[in-house]
Amino acid sequence: MEIKVQEKLSNGRVQFVSAYGECIGVWADEEPEPGRKYTIKVTVPDKVSVEALQESDEKHCMLEADDEGVFIVGQLEDYEEDGFAVLRLEESIIRF
Repeated sequence: MEIKVQEKLSNGRVQFVSAYGECIGVWADEEPEPGRKYTIKVTVPDKVSVEALQESDEKHCMLEADDEGVFIVGQLEDYEEDGFAVLRLEESIIRF
């Protein structure tokens, strides 16, 4: 997924913008430069259970963050009983 870092926040977090919206994430590599574009790999740190997945009213892929957390809207392509899943955001996929 390609993103553009908007600003560095505290605790290794960054605010970024992508084709799917503006969001916040934890940067796990060398410090990024604000204003620069990066191709990134997204890691979902916690095991996701089927109870945490919800159908969305949104009909397009998106990333957003608010006070409650980060929300990812995409097409669920695969979900296994052990919690492994594949979420598609147009040409990008997130495996967790």
